[in-house]
Amino acid sequence: MVKCDECRKNLSYRKVLKSFVFNYKNIECTNCNTTQEPALRNRYLIALIIFVGLLTGAILADYLVDSGYTSLPEWLVSVTINLVLSFGLFFTIIPFMKFNKIETKSSNL
Repeated sequence: MVKCDECRKNLSYRKVLKSFVFNYKNIECTNCNTTQEPALRNRYLIALIIFVGLLTGAILADYLVDSGYTSLPEWLVSVTINLVLSFGLFFTIIPFMKFNKIETKSSNL
């Protein structure tokens, strides 16, 4: 599970999911109120998931349509497989994601 950089408590799946749904927004730890920003590697993990979903969806759709398992259009089968696979894989990679503590700048007056 994703842990807070400051207090090492687990961050909730819900907060991590909301961070990515809303364009990699920063999240706040509920235990220590430290603001966390998504690491760059998270974007690469999401890109990998999308690529695997697209490739697998295209291959499976081609196989299913050509072999007569379905009479639906190939693009519809491909998109459906891609969405289901990508959504499922997203939840399996959440434990590998990283959030970094945002250092606050103190002003000396």
